[in-house]
Amino acid sequence: MNIFNILTKFINRSLNQEESRVLEQIKKGNGNNSRLFSIVKDYFSYKAVDLSAADKERVFEKIKLNTGNFTYTDHKPFLKKRITKLNLATYAAVASVALLISIGLWKYVTDNQGELNILIEAPLAQTREVLLPDSSKVWLNGGASLRYGKNYLKDRKVSLTGEAFFDVRKYNKATFRVLVNEFNVEVLGTTFNIKAYKNQHSEVKLYTGKVNFEVPSLNRKITLKPMEEVTYDPLTKEIQVSSFEKDEYDWRSGKYKFTDKPLKEIIAILNQNYSVTILLSEEQLGESMFSGAIGKDEPLADVLDKICISTGLNKTIEGDSITLY
Repeated sequence: MNIFNILTKFINRSLNQEESRVLEQIKKGNGNNSRLFSIVKDYFSYKAVDLSAADKERVFEKIKLNTGNFTYTDHKPFLKKRITKLNLATYAAVASVALLISIGLWKYVTDNQGELNILIEAPLAQTREVLLPDSSKVWLNGGASLRYGKNYLKDRKVSLTGEAFFDVRKYNKATFRVLVNEFNVEVLGTTFNIKAYKNQHSEVKLYTGKVNFEVPSLNRKITLKPMEEVTYDPLTKEIQVSSFEKDEYDWRSGKYKFTDKPLKEIIAILNQNYSVTILLSEEQLGESMFSGAIGKDEPLADVLDKICISTGLNKTIEGDSITLY
């Protein structure tokens, strides 16, 4: 049975018993057909894929070009479109292909060099370090997931959901690519951080080396230099590039790392993180410099001891109020 015939009948809710059995086998499989079913199902039910009005227009235009004459009344799911002079099986095939191309997911569904079938996940509220076959390292933040293929050394390509820090090694001059929903990041050897959660602003921060940030659907490619970041809004399609200072908080270790940080700025962070009130007996003490590492979950008493030892100050504690002098 043709996969597109099955999908068409699924969309139209007209599967017979035998076709339903075949569809169940497709859903349970690991191949391209099961991936295509998942994407088509999500799109037609409007659950997982959220396209802007402009993107939907582009999908409809591509279907028109490939199928000829059909009409639609609004931008609700395709099930509610009025279709004329169009065979449903052809429609499902072309619509699915046009959809995949328009949102940049074609590389996930079918790939001449293999599938991204190795999945690694980080549990919620935990981080996980991953060593890839080329000795590149990836740190996954809580809830993030990474996929790569069995032929990774021939095609250094991974897909990411969530946040991850990459330390990419050079390997036979082969490009390293990260596929993230609507955009790609391409490098040779470098360190960078990607934050890409569904329906949220995405960001790429480059620490060393050089990366290319690309949004295929917008035909936009941007080259980042060290200490530059790009933010991308998946709803408005807005892209912004700016410089950033070295992060003081390292989510990989769960520690703040300060170098000659004014004490008044340290206190502001502690007041927020520990829900306390730390005061200085004299305003000028706030200009004292502090260097050191503070764990995010480190007991406040230990943090205060570090500060006092480093700056030569003392402390008094009265309830939730702490004074350094």
